[in-house]
Amino acid sequence: MNNYSFSIFYTSDVHGSLTPDNFGSGNLDLKGLSRLNTFLKSQSDNYLLLDNGDILQGSPVMNYWLANEPHTTSPVNLVMNHLGYDFVTLGNHDFNYGEDILLKYIHDSKSKVLSANILRKNGSHAFAPHHIIKLKNGIRIGIIGAVTQAIPQWEKPDNIRNFDFTDAYDAIRKQVEIIRSQVDCIVVLYHGGIEKDLLTGLPLGRKSSENRGYQIASELPIDVLLTGHQHSQKNGFIKNCLVLQTSHSAYDFGAINLEFSFDGNEWRLNKKTGRIIPMTFFSDLETENLISKVIEKTNQFLDQILVTTDGESLLIEDSFIARLNNHPLFKIVNDSQLWISKAMISAASLPNQITGLNHRISMRDLESTFIYPNSLFVIEINGKCLKMALEKTAEYFSILNDNISVNPSYLHPKLEHYNYDIYAGIDYEIHVSSPIGQRIKNLRYKNNDVSDTQTFTLALNNYRAIGGGDYLMYRDQKIIKEINMTTSEIVIEYFKEHPRLIIKHENNPLILK
Repeated sequence: MNNYSFSIFYTSDVHGSLTPDNFGSGNLDLKGLSRLNTFLKSQSDNYLLLDNGDILQGSPVMNYWLANEPHTTSPVNLVMNHLGYDFVTLGNHDFNYGEDILLKYIHDSKSKVLSANILRKNGSHAFAPHHIIKLKNGIRIGIIGAVTQAIPQWEKPDNIRNFDFTDAYDAIRKQVEIIRSQVDCIVVLYHGGIEKDLLTGLPLGRKSSENRGYQIASELPIDVLLTGHQHSQKNGFIKNCLVLQTSHSAYDFGAINLEFSFDGNEWRLNKKTGRIIPMTFFSDLETENLISKVIEKTNQFLDQILVTTDGESLLIEDSFIARLNNHPLFKIVNDSQLWISKAMISAASLPNQITGLNHRISMRDLESTFIYPNSLFVIEINGKCLKMALEKTAEYFSILNDNISVNPSYLHPKLEHYNYDIYAGIDYEIHVSSPIGQRIKNLRYKNNDVSDTQTFTLALNNYRAIGGGDYLMYRDQKIIKEINMTTSEIVIEYFKEHPRLIIKHENNPLILK
Protein backbone atom coordinates (compact mmCIF):
# COMPACT_ATOMS: atom_id res chain seq x y z
CA MET A 1 0.00 0.00 0.00
CA ASN A 2 1.34 3.41 -1.01
CA ASN A 3 1.17 6.37 1.39
CA TYR A 4 1.29 10.06 0.53
CA SER A 5 1.27 13.22 2.65
CA PHE A 6 0.19 16.60 1.38
CA SER A 7 0.22 20.02 3.07
CA ILE A 8 -2.12 22.98 2.88
CA PHE A 9 -1.26 26.36 4.41
CA TYR A 10 -3.81 29.10 4.88
CA THR A 11 -4.14 32.65 6.12
CA SER A 12 -7.27 34.51 7.15
CA ASP A 13 -8.12 38.04 8.26
CA VAL A 14 -4.70 39.38 7.28
CA HIS A 15 -6.14 42.91 7.10
CA GLY A 16 -3.31 44.31 5.04
CA SER A 17 -0.50 43.13 7.35
CA LEU A 18 2.05 42.42 4.66
CA THR A 19 5.23 43.15 6.65
CA PRO A 20 6.04 43.26 10.39
CA ASP A 21 5.60 47.06 10.52
CA ASN A 22 3.38 48.33 13.33
CA PHE A 23 2.42 51.73 11.95
CA GLY A 24 0.97 52.86 15.26
CA SER A 25 4.02 52.27 17.45
CA GLY A 26 6.73 52.37 14.79
CA ASN A 27 7.97 48.96 15.99
CA LEU A 28 8.22 45.59 14.28
CA ASP A 29 5.72 42.94 15.36
CA LEU A 30 5.73 39.16 14.96
CA LYS A 31 3.32 39.35 12.06
CA GLY A 32 3.19 39.86 8.32
CA LEU A 33 3.13 37.84 5.12
CA SER A 34 6.82 38.57 4.61
CA ARG A 35 7.50 36.31 7.65
CA LEU A 36 5.24 33.65 6.18
CA ASN A 37 7.30 33.66 2.99
CA THR A 38 10.41 32.69 4.94
CA PHE A 39 8.53 29.62 6.16
CA LEU A 40 7.26 28.81 2.67
CA LYS A 41 10.77 28.95 1.24
CA SER A 42 11.78 26.22 3.70
CA GLN A 43 9.22 23.77 2.30
CA SER A 44 10.67 21.17 -0.06
CA ASP A 45 7.40 19.42 -0.96
CA ASN A 46 4.48 20.75 -2.97
CA TYR A 47 1.66 22.43 -1.06
CA LEU A 48 -1.44 24.54 -1.54
CA LEU A 49 -1.52 28.12 -0.26
CA LEU A 50 -4.96 29.59 0.48
CA ASP A 51 -6.32 32.86 1.83
CA ASN A 52 -9.67 33.09 3.56
CA GLY A 53 -10.53 36.75 3.01
CA ASP A 54 -10.45 40.13 4.78
CA ILE A 55 -7.04 40.96 3.36
CA LEU A 56 -7.64 44.36 1.74
CA GLN A 57 -8.79 46.47 4.69
CA GLY A 58 -7.12 47.41 7.96
CA SER A 59 -3.65 48.70 7.11
CA PRO A 60 -2.34 52.28 6.74
CA VAL A 61 -0.38 51.03 3.71
CA MET A 62 -3.60 50.05 1.97
CA ASN A 63 -5.28 53.29 3.05
CA TYR A 64 -2.39 55.29 1.60
CA TRP A 65 -2.44 53.25 -1.61
CA LEU A 66 -6.19 53.71 -2.01
CA ALA A 67 -6.01 57.48 -1.48
CA ASN A 68 -2.95 58.14 -3.64
CA GLU A 69 -2.07 55.29 -6.02
CA PRO A 70 -5.20 53.19 -6.76
CA HIS A 71 -4.28 53.07 -10.47
CA THR A 72 -1.24 50.92 -9.64
CA THR A 73 -1.09 47.29 -8.55
CA SER A 74 -1.99 47.16 -4.88
CA PRO A 75 0.58 46.19 -2.24
CA VAL A 76 -1.63 43.22 -1.35
CA ASN A 77 -1.51 41.89 -4.90
CA LEU A 78 2.25 42.38 -5.15
CA VAL A 79 2.88 40.36 -2.00
CA MET A 80 0.25 37.66 -2.56
CA ASN A 81 1.40 37.03 -6.12
CA HIS A 82 4.99 36.82 -4.91
CA LEU A 83 4.08 34.23 -2.28
CA GLY A 84 2.14 32.22 -4.85
CA TYR A 85 -1.35 31.95 -3.37
CA ASP A 86 -3.35 29.33 -5.23
CA PHE A 87 -6.92 30.04 -4.13
CA VAL A 88 -8.65 32.77 -2.14
CA THR A 89 -12.12 33.52 -0.96
CA LEU A 90 -13.50 36.94 -0.05
CA GLY A 91 -14.22 38.35 3.39
CA ASN A 92 -16.80 40.91 4.41
CA HIS A 93 -14.21 43.69 4.72
CA ASP A 94 -12.97 43.09 1.18
CA PHE A 95 -16.13 44.87 0.00
CA ASN A 96 -15.44 48.00 2.09
CA TYR A 97 -13.76 49.94 -0.71
CA GLY A 98 -16.43 49.28 -3.32
CA GLU A 99 -16.73 47.01 -6.32
CA ASP A 100 -14.13 48.77 -8.49
CA ILE A 101 -11.33 48.19 -5.97
CA LEU A 102 -12.53 44.65 -5.29
CA LEU A 103 -12.55 43.76 -8.97
CA LYS A 104 -9.14 45.36 -9.48
CA TYR A 105 -7.78 43.19 -6.66
CA ILE A 106 -9.25 40.11 -8.35
CA HIS A 107 -8.02 41.15 -11.81
CA ASP A 108 -4.47 41.74 -10.57
CA SER A 109 -4.38 38.49 -8.61
CA LYS A 110 -2.74 35.32 -9.89
CA SER A 111 -4.87 33.20 -7.55
CA LYS A 112 -8.37 31.93 -8.24
CA VAL A 113 -11.32 33.34 -6.28
CA LEU A 114 -13.79 30.79 -4.91
CA SER A 115 -17.19 31.63 -3.44
CA ALA A 116 -20.28 29.48 -3.61
CA ASN A 117 -22.71 31.97 -2.07
CA ILE A 118 -21.95 35.24 -3.89
CA LEU A 119 -24.29 35.62 -6.85
CA ARG A 120 -24.82 38.19 -9.54
CA LYS A 121 -28.26 39.75 -9.78
CA ASN A 122 -29.17 37.36 -12.59
CA GLY A 123 -28.64 34.41 -10.24
CA SER A 124 -25.31 33.24 -11.67
CA HIS A 125 -22.25 32.70 -9.52
CA ALA A 126 -20.10 35.81 -9.36
CA PHE A 127 -17.05 33.61 -8.76
CA ALA A 128 -16.26 29.93 -9.16
CA PRO A 129 -18.03 28.04 -6.35
CA HIS A 130 -15.42 25.27 -6.20
CA HIS A 131 -12.31 23.89 -7.82
CA ILE A 132 -10.97 20.34 -8.05
CA ILE A 133 -7.19 19.88 -7.95
CA LYS A 134 -5.69 16.67 -9.29
CA LEU A 135 -2.24 15.92 -7.94
CA LYS A 136 0.34 14.12 -10.05
CA ASN A 137 -0.35 10.81 -8.34
CA GLY A 138 -4.08 11.09 -9.05
CA ILE A 139 -5.30 12.35 -5.67
CA ARG A 140 -8.19 14.76 -6.13
CA ILE A 141 -8.82 17.58 -3.65
CA GLY A 142 -11.95 19.67 -3.90
CA ILE A 143 -11.95 23.21 -2.51
CA ILE A 144 -15.18 25.10 -1.87
CA GLY A 145 -15.27 28.79 -0.94
CA ALA A 146 -17.94 30.79 0.89
CA VAL A 147 -18.36 33.97 2.93
CA THR A 148 -20.59 34.94 5.84
CA GLN A 149 -24.03 35.71 4.50
CA ALA A 150 -24.48 38.63 6.92
CA ILE A 151 -22.60 41.11 4.71
CA PRO A 152 -25.75 43.07 3.70
CA GLN A 153 -26.32 43.82 7.40
CA TRP A 154 -23.05 45.78 7.52
CA GLU A 155 -21.91 46.94 4.12
CA LYS A 156 -22.89 50.12 2.35
CA PRO A 157 -25.52 49.19 -0.27
CA ASP A 158 -23.62 50.84 -3.12
CA ASN A 159 -20.60 48.62 -2.45
CA ILE A 160 -22.60 45.42 -2.98
CA ARG A 161 -25.33 46.60 -5.34
CA ASN A 162 -24.43 44.00 -7.98
CA PHE A 163 -24.13 41.06 -5.58
CA ASP A 164 -26.51 38.81 -3.67
CA PHE A 165 -25.32 36.78 -0.68
CA THR A 166 -27.12 33.49 -0.17
CA ASP A 167 -27.17 31.13 2.79
CA ALA A 168 -23.59 29.87 3.25
CA TYR A 169 -24.60 26.46 4.58
CA ASP A 170 -27.01 25.76 1.72
CA ALA A 171 -24.53 26.97 -0.89
CA ILE A 172 -21.74 24.77 0.47
CA ARG A 173 -24.11 21.79 0.78
CA LYS A 174 -25.01 22.06 -2.91
CA GLN A 175 -21.36 22.11 -3.92
CA VAL A 176 -20.56 19.14 -1.68
CA GLU A 177 -23.34 17.17 -3.38
CA ILE A 178 -21.80 17.99 -6.76
CA ILE A 179 -18.19 17.07 -6.04
CA ARG A 180 -18.21 14.52 -3.17
CA SER A 181 -18.11 11.51 -5.50
CA GLN A 182 -15.42 13.12 -7.66
CA VAL A 183 -12.78 13.78 -5.00
CA ASP A 184 -10.77 12.08 -2.27
CA CYS A 185 -10.90 15.08 0.09
CA ILE A 186 -13.05 18.21 0.46
CA VAL A 187 -11.65 21.39 1.98
CA VAL A 188 -14.05 24.26 2.68
CA LEU A 189 -12.62 27.77 2.83
CA TYR A 190 -15.27 29.69 4.79
CA HIS A 191 -14.93 33.33 5.77
CA GLY A 192 -17.21 32.94 8.73
CA GLY A 193 -16.90 31.77 12.28
CA ILE A 194 -17.98 28.93 14.52
CA GLU A 195 -21.22 29.38 16.43
CA LYS A 196 -20.73 26.59 18.99
CA ASP A 197 -17.92 25.40 21.23
CA LEU A 198 -15.86 22.69 19.50
CA LEU A 199 -15.76 20.47 22.59
CA THR A 200 -19.17 20.92 24.17
CA GLY A 201 -21.36 21.96 21.27
CA LEU A 202 -22.82 24.76 23.41
CA PRO A 203 -23.76 28.01 21.63
CA LEU A 204 -21.22 30.84 21.55
CA GLY A 205 -22.42 34.43 21.58
CA ARG A 206 -25.67 35.71 20.15
CA LYS A 207 -27.78 33.63 17.82
CA SER A 208 -27.43 34.88 14.24
CA SER A 209 -26.72 33.71 10.70
CA GLU A 210 -23.29 35.36 10.77
CA ASN A 211 -21.34 32.24 11.75
CA ARG A 212 -22.30 28.76 10.50
CA GLY A 213 -19.04 26.82 10.87
CA TYR A 214 -20.27 24.29 13.44
CA GLN A 215 -23.31 23.42 11.36
CA ILE A 216 -21.22 23.10 8.21
CA ALA A 217 -18.66 20.81 9.87
CA SER A 218 -21.15 18.68 11.79
CA GLU A 219 -23.78 18.15 9.10
CA LEU A 220 -21.92 18.05 5.78
CA PRO A 221 -19.60 15.25 4.56
CA ILE A 222 -16.49 17.41 4.31
CA ASP A 223 -12.99 16.69 5.57
CA VAL A 224 -11.48 20.07 6.48
CA LEU A 225 -13.13 23.38 7.37
CA LEU A 226 -10.92 26.48 7.38
CA THR A 227 -12.62 29.41 9.10
CA GLY A 228 -11.95 33.02 10.07
CA HIS A 229 -13.85 36.23 10.77
CA GLN A 230 -13.89 35.79 14.56
CA HIS A 231 -10.12 36.36 14.95
CA SER A 232 -9.92 33.52 17.47
CA GLN A 233 -7.46 30.62 17.22
CA LYS A 234 -9.17 27.24 16.93
CA ASN A 235 -7.82 23.80 16.07
CA GLY A 236 -9.82 20.63 16.62
CA PHE A 237 -12.48 18.31 15.30
CA ILE A 238 -16.23 18.59 14.93
CA LYS A 239 -17.27 14.98 14.48
CA ASN A 240 -14.82 13.78 11.81
CA CYS A 241 -14.14 17.19 10.30
CA LEU A 242 -10.86 18.97 11.05
CA VAL A 243 -11.60 22.63 11.88
CA LEU A 244 -9.10 25.49 12.09
CA GLN A 245 -9.27 29.22 12.64
CA THR A 246 -6.40 31.71 12.67
CA SER A 247 -6.35 34.95 14.66
CA HIS A 248 -5.79 38.11 12.57
CA SER A 249 -3.27 40.47 10.96
CA ALA A 250 -0.95 37.62 9.94
CA TYR A 251 0.18 36.94 13.49
CA ASP A 252 -0.22 33.25 12.64
CA PHE A 253 -1.34 30.87 9.91
CA GLY A 254 -2.89 27.45 9.63
CA ALA A 255 -1.04 24.31 8.53
CA ILE A 256 -2.94 21.18 7.53
CA ASN A 257 -1.39 17.81 6.79
CA LEU A 258 -3.38 15.23 4.82
CA GLU A 259 -2.25 11.59 4.80
CA PHE A 260 -3.57 9.37 2.01
CA SER A 261 -3.14 5.68 1.26
CA PHE A 262 -3.60 3.81 -2.05
CA ASP A 263 -5.04 0.30 -1.91
CA GLY A 264 -4.48 -0.54 -5.55
CA ASN A 265 -7.78 0.89 -6.71
CA GLU A 266 -8.26 4.28 -5.08
CA TRP A 267 -6.79 6.81 -2.71
CA ARG A 268 -8.25 7.16 0.77
CA LEU A 269 -7.78 9.95 3.26
CA ASN A 270 -6.60 8.18 6.42
CA LYS A 271 -5.52 11.01 8.69
CA LYS A 272 -5.67 14.79 8.89
CA THR A 273 -3.94 17.05 11.39
CA GLY A 274 -3.83 20.79 11.86
CA ARG A 275 -1.65 23.38 13.58
CA ILE A 276 -1.85 27.11 14.15
CA ILE A 277 1.70 28.37 13.67
CA PRO A 278 2.82 31.74 15.09
CA MET A 279 4.63 34.08 12.73
CA THR A 280 8.02 33.88 14.47
CA PHE A 281 10.12 33.54 11.30
CA PHE A 282 12.50 36.16 10.00
CA SER A 283 10.93 38.62 7.62
CA ASP A 284 11.82 37.90 4.00
CA LEU A 285 13.66 40.94 2.64
CA GLU A 286 12.77 40.15 -0.96
CA THR A 287 9.09 40.38 -0.04
CA GLU A 288 9.63 43.58 1.93
CA ASN A 289 11.43 45.19 -0.99
CA LEU A 290 8.41 44.68 -3.24
CA ILE A 291 6.50 47.33 -1.30
CA SER A 292 9.30 49.30 0.38
CA LYS A 293 8.54 52.49 -1.58
CA VAL A 294 4.86 52.57 -0.66
CA ILE A 295 5.77 51.85 2.97
CA GLU A 296 8.22 54.77 2.94
CA LYS A 297 5.53 57.06 1.50
CA THR A 298 3.03 55.78 4.04
CA ASN A 299 5.39 56.60 6.92
CA GLN A 300 6.01 60.11 5.59
CA PHE A 301 2.27 60.65 5.32
CA LEU A 302 1.64 59.32 8.83
CA ASP A 303 4.24 61.55 10.50
CA GLN A 304 2.37 64.77 9.71
CA ILE A 305 1.31 66.63 12.88
CA LEU A 306 -2.29 67.84 12.55
CA VAL A 307 -3.17 69.43 15.86
CA THR A 308 -1.89 70.04 19.37
CA THR A 309 -4.28 69.54 22.28
CA ASP A 310 -4.32 70.80 25.86
CA GLY A 311 -6.15 69.48 28.88
CA GLU A 312 -6.85 65.83 29.61
CA SER A 313 -4.99 63.03 27.90
CA LEU A 314 -6.51 61.21 24.94
CA LEU A 315 -4.40 58.10 25.55
CA ILE A 316 -6.23 54.91 26.50
CA GLU A 317 -4.70 52.58 29.06
CA ASP A 318 -7.65 50.19 29.48
CA SER A 319 -10.27 49.76 26.75
CA PHE A 320 -13.02 48.71 29.18
CA ILE A 321 -12.38 51.58 31.62
CA ALA A 322 -12.40 53.91 28.62
CA ARG A 323 -15.93 52.81 27.82
CA LEU A 324 -17.07 52.71 31.43
CA ASN A 325 -15.85 56.26 32.12
CA ASN A 326 -16.76 57.81 28.76
CA HIS A 327 -13.20 58.46 27.58
CA PRO A 328 -12.72 61.90 25.97
CA LEU A 329 -11.90 60.23 22.66
CA PHE A 330 -15.59 59.36 22.31
CA LYS A 331 -16.32 63.07 22.69
CA ILE A 332 -13.82 63.91 19.94
CA VAL A 333 -15.61 61.56 17.53
CA ASN A 334 -19.07 62.74 18.51
CA ASP A 335 -18.12 66.40 18.37
CA SER A 336 -16.61 65.87 14.92
CA GLN A 337 -19.71 64.08 13.67
CA LEU A 338 -22.08 66.70 15.07
CA TRP A 339 -19.93 69.48 13.61
CA ILE A 340 -19.87 68.10 10.06
CA SER A 341 -23.41 66.68 9.97
CA LYS A 342 -25.40 69.31 11.89
CA ALA A 343 -27.41 66.43 13.37
CA MET A 344 -29.16 66.69 16.73
CA ILE A 345 -27.56 63.58 18.23
CA SER A 346 -24.39 61.57 17.49
CA ALA A 347 -23.35 58.01 18.32
CA ALA A 348 -19.68 56.99 18.46
CA SER A 349 -17.88 53.70 18.91
CA LEU A 350 -14.19 52.82 18.99
CA PRO A 351 -12.25 49.76 17.78
CA ASN A 352 -11.58 46.92 20.21
CA GLN A 353 -8.05 47.84 21.26
CA ILE A 354 -6.52 51.25 20.66
CA THR A 355 -3.82 53.32 22.34
CA GLY A 356 -5.55 56.66 21.85
CA LEU A 357 -3.95 59.92 20.81
CA ASN A 358 -0.94 61.96 21.92
CA HIS A 359 -1.23 65.67 22.69
CA ARG A 360 0.54 66.32 19.39
CA ILE A 361 -1.73 64.34 17.10
CA SER A 362 -0.28 62.95 13.89
CA MET A 363 -1.84 61.15 10.95
CA ARG A 364 -0.21 58.02 12.38
CA ASP A 365 -2.24 58.40 15.57
CA LEU A 366 -5.48 58.77 13.65
CA GLU A 367 -4.84 55.98 11.15
CA SER A 368 -4.04 53.53 13.94
CA THR A 369 -7.08 54.63 15.95
CA PHE A 370 -9.82 54.85 13.33
CA ILE A 371 -9.07 51.72 11.33
CA TYR A 372 -12.42 51.12 9.64
CA PRO A 373 -13.33 52.90 6.38
CA ASN A 374 -16.87 53.69 7.54
CA SER A 375 -18.72 56.67 6.14
CA LEU A 376 -21.16 58.82 8.13
CA PHE A 377 -24.93 58.60 7.84
CA VAL A 378 -27.54 60.96 9.20
CA ILE A 379 -30.83 59.17 9.82
CA GLU A 380 -34.20 60.24 11.18
CA ILE A 381 -35.44 58.39 14.23
CA ASN A 382 -38.08 58.80 16.92
CA GLY A 383 -37.71 58.56 20.67
CA LYS A 384 -38.84 54.95 20.74
CA CYS A 385 -36.10 53.91 18.28
CA LEU A 386 -33.54 55.89 20.27
CA LYS A 387 -34.52 54.13 23.50
CA MET A 388 -34.27 50.73 21.80
CA ALA A 389 -30.75 51.55 20.54
CA LEU A 390 -29.66 52.73 23.97
CA GLU A 391 -30.99 49.54 25.55
CA LYS A 392 -29.02 47.58 22.98
CA THR A 393 -25.78 49.39 23.78
CA ALA A 394 -26.47 48.95 27.51
CA GLU A 395 -26.30 45.17 27.01
CA TYR A 396 -22.52 45.62 26.82
CA PHE A 397 -22.31 45.67 30.63
CA SER A 398 -22.95 43.02 33.25
CA ILE A 399 -22.32 42.55 36.97
CA LEU A 400 -19.53 40.21 38.10
CA ASN A 401 -18.59 39.86 41.78
CA ASP A 402 -20.64 42.98 42.50
CA ASN A 403 -18.62 45.03 39.99
CA ILE A 404 -19.57 46.34 36.58
CA SER A 405 -17.85 44.28 33.88
CA VAL A 406 -18.20 43.36 30.20
CA ASN A 407 -21.05 41.10 29.15
CA PRO A 408 -19.31 37.80 28.18
CA SER A 409 -21.19 37.72 24.86
CA TYR A 410 -19.07 40.72 23.79
CA LEU A 411 -15.88 38.75 24.50
CA HIS A 412 -16.66 35.30 23.05
CA PRO A 413 -16.64 33.93 20.44
CA LYS A 414 -15.46 37.26 19.03
CA LEU A 415 -14.22 40.41 20.72
CA GLU A 416 -16.88 43.06 20.07
CA HIS A 417 -16.11 46.11 22.18
CA TYR A 418 -16.80 48.13 19.02
CA ASN A 419 -20.50 47.37 19.38
CA TYR A 420 -20.77 49.64 22.43
CA ASP A 421 -21.78 53.19 21.54
CA ILE A 422 -21.68 56.46 23.47
CA TYR A 423 -24.18 59.13 22.47
CA ALA A 424 -23.78 62.91 22.47
CA GLY A 425 -26.56 65.48 22.41
CA ILE A 426 -28.65 63.63 25.00
CA ASP A 427 -28.36 62.75 28.69
CA TYR A 428 -29.08 59.25 29.97
CA GLU A 429 -28.24 56.77 32.68
CA ILE A 430 -27.40 53.06 32.32
CA HIS A 431 -28.48 51.02 35.36
CA VAL A 432 -26.50 47.81 34.88
CA SER A 433 -28.25 45.85 37.66
CA SER A 434 -31.61 46.29 35.95
CA PRO A 435 -32.78 43.58 33.51
CA ILE A 436 -31.58 43.80 29.92
CA GLY A 437 -34.07 45.94 28.02
CA GLN A 438 -34.90 48.01 31.10
CA ARG A 439 -31.59 49.68 31.86
CA ILE A 440 -31.97 53.15 30.38
CA LYS A 441 -33.28 55.77 32.81
CA ASN A 442 -33.71 59.54 32.74
CA LEU A 443 -33.30 59.92 28.98
CA ARG A 444 -33.42 63.63 28.22
CA TYR A 445 -32.82 65.96 25.28
CA LYS A 446 -32.08 69.61 26.13
CA ASN A 447 -33.22 68.99 29.72
CA ASN A 448 -36.59 67.58 28.66
CA ASP A 449 -37.73 63.96 28.86
CA VAL A 450 -37.67 62.16 25.51
CA SER A 451 -41.06 60.90 24.29
CA ASP A 452 -41.59 57.92 21.98
CA THR A 453 -42.94 60.10 19.18
CA GLN A 454 -40.31 62.82 19.33
CA THR A 455 -38.25 63.10 16.13
CA PHE A 456 -34.46 63.40 15.99
CA THR A 457 -31.67 63.39 13.46
CA LEU A 458 -28.82 61.06 14.41
CA ALA A 459 -25.26 60.94 13.03
CA LEU A 460 -23.64 57.50 13.10
CA ASN A 461 -21.37 55.35 10.97
CA ASN A 462 -22.76 53.35 8.06
CA TYR A 463 -22.05 50.00 9.75
CA ARG A 464 -24.37 50.90 12.59
CA ALA A 465 -26.92 52.73 10.42
CA ILE A 466 -27.77 49.60 8.46
CA GLY A 467 -28.06 47.43 11.56
CA GLY A 468 -24.49 46.25 12.17
CA GLY A 469 -23.88 44.85 15.65
CA ASP A 470 -27.53 43.74 15.90
CA TYR A 471 -28.79 47.33 16.03
CA LEU A 472 -31.73 46.23 13.92
CA MET A 473 -33.89 49.17 15.01
CA TYR A 474 -31.84 51.41 12.70
CA ARG A 475 -32.09 49.28 9.59
CA ASP A 476 -35.27 50.75 8.06
CA GLN A 477 -35.00 54.33 9.30
CA LYS A 478 -35.10 57.23 6.87
CA ILE A 479 -31.64 58.23 5.62
CA ILE A 480 -31.33 62.01 5.54
CA LYS A 481 -27.87 62.09 3.99
CA GLU A 482 -24.58 60.25 3.69
CA ILE A 483 -21.30 62.04 4.24
CA ASN A 484 -18.86 60.02 2.20
CA MET A 485 -15.88 60.53 4.50
CA THR A 486 -14.29 58.06 6.88
CA THR A 487 -14.21 58.69 10.62
CA SER A 488 -10.51 59.47 10.33
CA GLU A 489 -11.13 62.03 7.58
CA ILE A 490 -13.95 63.68 9.54
CA VAL A 491 -11.81 63.99 12.67
CA ILE A 492 -8.95 65.41 10.57
CA GLU A 493 -11.23 68.13 9.17
CA TYR A 494 -12.52 68.89 12.65
CA PHE A 495 -8.97 69.28 13.92
CA LYS A 496 -8.12 71.64 11.06
CA GLU A 497 -11.00 73.88 12.15
CA HIS A 498 -10.04 73.57 15.84
CA PRO A 499 -6.21 73.61 15.88
CA ARG A 500 -5.91 74.25 19.64
CA LEU A 501 -8.35 71.91 21.32
CA ILE A 502 -8.77 71.82 25.09
CA ILE A 503 -9.79 68.31 26.11
CA LYS A 504 -12.35 68.16 28.91
CA HIS A 505 -13.93 65.02 30.33
CA GLU A 506 -17.73 64.81 30.32
CA ASN A 507 -19.36 62.25 32.57
CA ASN A 508 -22.23 61.38 30.25
CA PRO A 509 -23.69 58.80 30.16
CA LEU A 510 -23.86 57.92 33.84
CA ILE A 511 -23.22 54.22 34.26
CA LEU A 512 -24.59 53.04 37.57
CA LYS A 513 -24.49 49.69 39.30
